[in-house]
Amino acid sequence: MKQRHHKGRATIEYAGIKRANWAAIMRKSLGPYLGRPVSDEEIAALITVWRFDGKSGMAPIADRPMREAFARFRRDHHDQELRRRARRRTARQWLEGARFFANTGVVPRRCGTRCEQPAGVLPRSPRRRGDGGEG
Repeated sequence: MKQRHHKGRATIEYAGIKRANWAAIMRKSLGPYLGRPVSDEEIAALITVWRFDGKSGMAPIADRPMREAFARFRRDHHDQELRRRARRRTARQWLEGARFFANTGVVPRRCGTRCEQPAGVLPRSPRRRGDGGEG
């Protein structure tokens, strides 16, 4: 679907409201899930990772709560397929964010490590059944 890009589009017009809503949702759900208060800086970084708002330097800040959340998720859920799907979705988001920044001309300060950073959530290389892979 093609979107028109103009100053009056909802993404621009309601950006502040959307950001406030996202921050409220994250604070309400992520803090209790992690068992600790989530800082404003961490919430801003997570919004950047998941909504591509163009703020650079946020990946290292978002990395900590994302790793904590994934570790908690792994403790709570033992289904290997569910873990694999969560790992792949999170890794895809990091890669899409890197692509977004590259397309806008913003080169992450440490792209060599940040683009590969979420090692705990990166999907394993695909394997076929019978060779010891997941599926």
